[in-house]
Amino acid sequence: MGNSQDQLLGQVKKAGRRVQGVLASMGRLDKCQRLLAGVADITQVLLAEEDLDAAVSYALRRARELTGAQEVELGRRIVEGGRELYVPFAGDPPFENPRLELDLAAVGATAWLARFRQGKAVRANAADFSGPLGQMLATYGAGSVLFLPVPGRDGPWGVVGFSSEDPEREWSDEEEALLSSMAASLGAAFCRADTERQTIERERLGEEIGRKEGLLRAAMGKLGNTNFVERAPAA
Repeated sequence: MGNSQDQLLGQVKKAGRRVQGVLASMGRLDKCQRLLAGVADITQVLLAEEDLDAAVSYALRRARELTGAQEVELGRRIVEGGRELYVPFAGDPPFENPRLELDLAAVGATAWLARFRQGKAVRANAADFSGPLGQMLATYGAGSVLFLPVPGRDGPWGVVGFSSEDPEREWSDEEEALLSSMAASLGAAFCRADTERQTIERERLGEEIGRKEGLLRAAMGKLGNTNFVERAPAA
């Protein structure tokens, strides 16, 4: 009788674990579906909104809500003087120090740089942080981070980063894949904005050249008339 009870109890526990596993899977599935719908919404806004600053702000705020991250930050990649810097572009909440220039090589994050250049993400938690990099992230209270490269025309445009105060926070493959899609949409929006700026600049330049050519033709016409008037008595 005792053995039967133990066996029955074991089966109940096993069934309970299976149910917990199914519920956990359903929870992950529900979370992924919400994130998928949210990223689709973000992509639509980024590609349709004419006000790029407003679209980027919306994208970062919405991504923060979807992931539960403490902060979502966007940094632009700038190469100058032989250094590769990541300069704050936008964040939710807004940056306290928008003048910060982050030199990843200087804080020992050369492996991160290499992954960004290859278009790959970086996932890390507090246990992975050490040296100047660890000190820097500790200053911001980052227990775990997910950094995703934002693609550009010539290498990464920059990086979008998600941080959590929880050192046990794990960023799943599904989150990385879906948020990478958002990062790609950010890159497309910036490329579109650059193209539009270049088009406007070309048009402005064309108008300026046309205006100067008109002035030159008018001046040459006046010069020709003056020469004609001066030569007329000699005829």
